[in-house]
Amino acid sequence: MLESINGKDSGAENRDSVLTCPMCEMEASSGRYAIYELAKALEDNEIRELYRTSPGLCRTHLLMALDIISGDDEREFFLKSAIDKTSDMVKSLEEYFRKTDYRYSSEPKGEEQTAWLRAMQMYNGFVK
Repeated sequence: MLESINGKDSGAENRDSVLTCPMCEMEASSGRYAIYELAKALEDNEIRELYRTSPGLCRTHLLMALDIISGDDEREFFLKSAIDKTSDMVKSLEEYFRKTDYRYSSEPKGEEQTAWLRAMQMYNGFVK
């Protein structure tokens, strides 16, 4: 039985098809298609500007985009956008942690108070 679990039995060649969830496959496929369509849409300057003001892609989908997209301009756009958003996030996190210091705790609280949630969202795509 252990050999069967480790894929060493005669049915090992079928193991991947049995262990692959069709919904996971469909989700991955639709994600790749959406990234491809987004890259095409970004040829429009208005769409590029909308993307720049959006939260952007999470880390998982950014890596997927960089893997899928072959054009250097598109890849550079996604990377530059991610770098800019990450830089802004670092500043927000620094301000959040600065205000947790008792010396600055009486300062007005602002958008930086949710920076840690946005950072998690940037990293994994969603926060429950």
